[in-house]
Amino acid sequence: MKKISTLALVAGIGVLAAGCGASSTKSASPSTFTTIDEFHPITVGAPLNPFNTSGNNWVGFDQMQLGWTTNSPTNPNAFYPGLAQKWKISNGGRTVTIWLQPGAKWSNGKPVTAEDVKASMA
Repeated sequence: MKKISTLALVAGIGVLAAGCGASSTKSASPSTFTTIDEFHPITVGAPLNPFNTSGNNWVGFDQMQLGWTTNSPTNPNAFYPGLAQKWKISNGGRTVTIWLQPGAKWSNGKPVTAEDVKASMA
């Protein structure tokens, strides 16, 4: 019985010593991941039309940009195609032509159409 007690005591001390030791695992060098989110408060009493410039005109802008492009997480000035495969700005910045990704589908499997995009902006 004395041998078992001694063995248990030695094992316990060994476990405690191992737990108190320094970690030999080195972590990867620290890196920074920055995302930028733009916030515009909703104006109290603003009209419900998101494209009305006398009210909360940021709502319309935010709706228009949803899904078209995706910002780069490391460079806020770089954009990548999202729902839009490509886009072209013309007519002095007053016209935006958007080509949709050919394989874009809704969650029910139906393809996303230009009419769907137009309806989501109205």
